Amino acid sequence: FCMRSKYSGKHFVRYYPCERQAAFFDGHIRAFEYFGGVFPVLIYDNLTVAVEKVLRGKDRVEQESFVKFKAYYSFEARFCNPDSGHEKGGVEGIVGFARRNYMVPVPEAADMEELNERVLRQCMSYGNHKMAGRDRTVNELYEEEKDHLLSLPDTAFSNVQTSGGRVDKYATVIVDKNRYSVPSRYAGFKVKVL
Repeated sequence: FCMRSKYSGKHFVRYYPCERQAAFFDGHIRAFEYFGGVFPVLIYDNLTVAVEKVLRGKDRVEQESFVKFKAYYSFEARFCNPDSGHEKGGVEGIVGFARRNYMVPVPEAADMEELNERVLRQCMSYGNHKMAGRDRTVNELYEEEKDHLLSLPDTAFSNVQTSGGRVDKYATVIVDKNRYSVPSRYAGFKVKVL
């Protein structure tokens, strides 16, 4: 997950084992905490965790849960035109930067949390330089930019997803194409999965 400020160039990177909506939302929540607020406008590619259907022009049918997430944090989402990578060059650039600088050589870590703590320290130390065409450092521009961020809500968005399921005769329930064991006394019952 990568989020980059268009104004200052300050960035946030976090690793996840999958590209799911829960990871997408978690990345936002952690990025908002890192930046100390919410950017009023966020620009996205037409990723399926946010967009259900791309319509003509700039119109999109957004995923219902993404609409709720946006409303919770009060930001506006803008989506790039299909096949127009130049519209999101800054974040594409930070993806490449993160791969070259944070993933080469391939880092070793005991677990994902250790890996993410390491990349967070690297993100925090980034910014003592001037980007091309700028008269101040990334960190100086970011300090100015912080005053324009939306305030964080008192409580972070609840990133718990629920679904229904039925426990089969083998005492397993299928969630997102994975089988999970449950106590055998639930065999045959409908269950709510968090």
